[in-house]
Amino acid sequence: KNSKRLYIDIDDVLCETAGALARIVNEQFGKNFTYNDVTNFNLQHAFNLTPEQFHHMFEIFHREENILNFEPIEHAVDSVNFLFDQGHNISVVTGRPPATRAHSKQWLVKHGVRYHHLYFVDKYGRMMGFDKDPETLSLDELVKLPFDYAVEDNADMALFVSEKMKTPVLLLDCPWNRDLQQSSLSDAALITRCHGWKEVVGK
Repeated sequence: KNSKRLYIDIDDVLCETAGALARIVNEQFGKNFTYNDVTNFNLQHAFNLTPEQFHHMFEIFHREENILNFEPIEHAVDSVNFLFDQGHNISVVTGRPPATRAHSKQWLVKHGVRYHHLYFVDKYGRMMGFDKDPETLSLDELVKLPFDYAVEDNADMALFVSEKMKTPVLLLDCPWNRDLQQSSLSDAALITRCHGWKEVVGK
């Protein structure tokens, strides 16, 4: 097979993040959210938090012990390692703050995820604790990287990658991306919704 260059996101693509965040919010603020309640990628709105609560949530989320305790998404590790073993070039591309770089690498090692590159990208311009370091890429720099496919959960990033980078996107179905209707996408959008990693690998 021809070797493909793959862009694979971390949060809610490799790693169960939204459910873990819901648990943190419930513990910290006495709320009662589940994964399926996260219907908005803007987590402050999704969890109905004040700005102060939101910053507090992110500070807790980014602690090493929390990041290392997140569970992998079903079939994600086996699927990525299968693609790696097939000779594809795997880039893990995350919008996490660079302060989580060491813990994120540890998580990938802990779960045996095989990959070639790890890129931290200022995907959302969200400055809450997002202190760029010299290795952080801007979206303009991301566009210059060549990929054959991307696997994302964020609808805005899926549109960006498909339209600006002309790269086909496999969008993992999540409650916060369901308002991106296939029928409303132009043919140029290059976005295919997948229900789980088995579908991704099947593409």
